[in-house]
Amino acid sequence: MYANFFKSLPLLIAVITLFITGCSIMQPFYKQETEAYPGKVFLTNGEVCQGVVTIPWYEAELVKIAGDDGMEKEVISKDVDQIEFFPREQPKRKYVVRYLPVKKNKKKRYWLMRIAEGPYVTAYIAGLTYKIKPDGNIELSGIRQRIDHGPSRGSTVINPSFPIYFDKKGEDKLVYVGVKGGVKFEAASFRAGVSRRLADDPKLCEYIRREKLGVDDLPFMVENYMPDRGDESLVADGKEVEARKRKAITNDLDRELFWYSELAIPSNDHYGTQWGVGIRSSFYRFFTYGFDLGAGSADFLTQEKRLENHGGNGFMTATVIDDDFSRGGLFRANAYVGTQLPLNFGRVYLVPAAHFSLGALLNEEYPAASYGPMTTLDFGIKGRRGGIVMLGTGYRYNTSLVSEDTKEELSYPGFEAHQSYGAFLIRFSYKF
Repeated sequence: MYANFFKSLPLLIAVITLFITGCSIMQPFYKQETEAYPGKVFLTNGEVCQGVVTIPWYEAELVKIAGDDGMEKEVISKDVDQIEFFPREQPKRKYVVRYLPVKKNKKKRYWLMRIAEGPYVTAYIAGLTYKIKPDGNIELSGIRQRIDHGPSRGSTVINPSFPIYFDKKGEDKLVYVGVKGGVKFEAASFRAGVSRRLADDPKLCEYIRREKLGVDDLPFMVENYMPDRGDESLVADGKEVEARKRKAITNDLDRELFWYSELAIPSNDHYGTQWGVGIRSSFYRFFTYGFDLGAGSADFLTQEKRLENHGGNGFMTATVIDDDFSRGGLFRANAYVGTQLPLNFGRVYLVPAAHFSLGALLNEEYPAASYGPMTTLDFGIKGRRGGIVMLGTGYRYNTSLVSEDTKEELSYPGFEAHQSYGAFLIRFSYKF
């Protein structure tokens, strides 16, 4: 009964994942024209080639150089250590690109641009190609994400995003930490990725999470990262960063992205157990929102069974019996907004909340929408790397949005269609 839903579920999950967190797997949707600028090509054998260098596109295996002697040549990308480009109008500025392996596929290399460098870690960003504008600033050409829907359904293109990688000193591969542009919750996802990658500097990671730093603060993160910092202080804006006193009402959850799953157990026997998977977040400390997609089931009252059980003359007036129902699958969607009180007790959180909820249970024969109040209580624990695990419970009351005329039309003696009902909730949430 869930066949149609489960056929579409992978696509739904893919769309939500790309929409919320971006993706570290980069698939160029089209190949753009490349640009050439004055530059130096540093080869792995120590040789340096100078001239007008074509900026290599993301997966280019050759680098084209027009030398100062007027001769043109091509160099294999694997033989290049790095390329330095200089804006024509501002030759003192310099941009560096390198051909590097990424953790998930060390045999495959990509051209990445260095955007920040510190004593222990270097940050790179990936674009399909790059262009230096007249003012000397760099412009990245986007990498578009494409979701194929099948041979006859075409595909969906997601807005360009630019993956960011960290290269820690002493390691031979780059690790993805987040994206710039093209996705929602860019900063929250980026903070989570950086905190995992730089976990051996807990003072810096705590400051990044506490101050809600984002992609624009990348130079500060890279320049101040110190593995095994120990008792050495962290300095920001010329001042030593001190541990902030804990506040009972915290903003730790603000603008953070939680993935959550929910199990709803209805109080009405005609509805089966429902489940959903979605996201939730909060803002200004006291306001929260979220949505989820999932499945459920319900009992359907059909005229065919009524005719079979009560005959042609009595099926309209006979009292409904259990054999008149058949159970079928439903697609479920829920969204909510509300207020919360985020309490912090060290590494422990307690979050009571009250919401207004909108929901839908959809089937070809049974489209139904509802609204109502929802209360939740979540208990959370904060991990060493900033992740938060929450387990919660709650209750939602669903009032049907179906008109009274429709309810009356679908009701029979002993059975009221589209009844309001409550549901006991069990919730699990996680912030990376």
